[in-house]
Amino acid sequence: MVCCIISYLRTLNIFQSNNTDNEDQHEIENNLIATRVYLIVLILTFISLTFSLSLITQTTKVTLRYPTVEQVKTLPLDLQCPCSRLSIIYGTFITLEARFHQICSSDFISERWIKAIYSGRNSTHFYQGDFRGIGSAQFQVLASLCQLSQNNVEDGLSSFYDTSLINSQMLFEDLLKATIQVSIQQFNTTVPVTFKSQLDLINKLIFGNQLISGLRTTLDVEYINNGESNIFANYLFYGNSNITENKCVTDYNIGVLSGIYNISNNETTILFHIPGFLSGCMPINSLLQSTLECFYNQTCIDKLLSYLSTNETFQAMNETKQTLFPSKFTIQSIINDIMVEEWISNISYEKYFNQCAPISCTYSQIQRHDSIYILIGIISLVGGITLILGISIPIIIQFIRKPKIKEIKSKPKISCKIEL
Repeated sequence: MVCCIISYLRTLNIFQSNNTDNEDQHEIENNLIATRVYLIVLILTFISLTFSLSLITQTTKVTLRYPTVEQVKTLPLDLQCPCSRLSIIYGTFITLEARFHQICSSDFISERWIKAIYSGRNSTHFYQGDFRGIGSAQFQVLASLCQLSQNNVEDGLSSFYDTSLINSQMLFEDLLKATIQVSIQQFNTTVPVTFKSQLDLINKLIFGNQLISGLRTTLDVEYINNGESNIFANYLFYGNSNITENKCVTDYNIGVLSGIYNISNNETTILFHIPGFLSGCMPINSLLQSTLECFYNQTCIDKLLSYLSTNETFQAMNETKQTLFPSKFTIQSIINDIMVEEWISNISYEKYFNQCAPISCTYSQIQRHDSIYILIGIISLVGGITLILGISIPIIIQFIRKPKIKEIKSKPKISCKIEL
């Protein structure tokens, strides 16, 4: 069978002349060669066309009705999904939580602590830098600052949750989270600045109106009865020198290291210094300049309590706990960040998608042509290809294999004439 096919191909001549009687051997050979070249070129052309047509891609628009969030996550990035709602409120798909400094959840702003360090009526009898005279008021201020910061965060979150995301097209998850993170960052910057501005305004009003503390930390008031009732009030000095700049009249922010002092024979001696904690003209001003390093140290707390008339015990804060504010940071530094250690955000893409509620999505799909398209393309080209090859190949073969014509030049004849 194979031998028959090979024999048939060897003798196949599709360019055979109709008048076979006039064909010479050279022309027959040309036609056989042209036939073989024609078949080889035709086969290679069909293979090339098939390969080329299979590589050609087409782009089509696909519309998906009522897509699900799982489908959307797998679709191309050119996906277009118009939202049913133009405006989506942040609170419907975002939760934002503030983790406050641990002082705001500790015993040191509790009523139990404030009562334990309160000296009652004796508060005004201590030296101006004595913790027993001003400490209770300072921690009441600290408790109020924690409460105010929490209130400001809650008010800020309420406004933030009412903010709307306006977009006619559905956003992909990565783009949505990047967009919301920018808004969260702006919120995290705005709320502390607003809180600090309000606190600065209160301090300026207190100093501007020369309001004084009832703990005798601003003025030294003396009542002298020498036949006439006379009251003398002098601004207290703070610091080591009695210069005017150290008087509360010039600045409420001056102060001394807070601790336990002993007054004997008009002499004041220090019994215990509270590391980083200050006393000054006003409880709030000296508190903001203080640090909380003593209250991270159990030994320091126990030492302080030993000078107070209380049997209560209190646990020190955890210094190893992850924090943005080391123990030697001032309370003012903590206030500048509204006492927030960390903002914890949760953006639910599923909730956002449900609020967007796209009815349909359109995307581009790129795909190669199927076998039917390739077959139709080849069939549409086969007529022209066979015609061109059928005309050109025999002509080329004949041109290449043109027979060589040998011209025989006759030699001149020599004639000899012999005369007798």
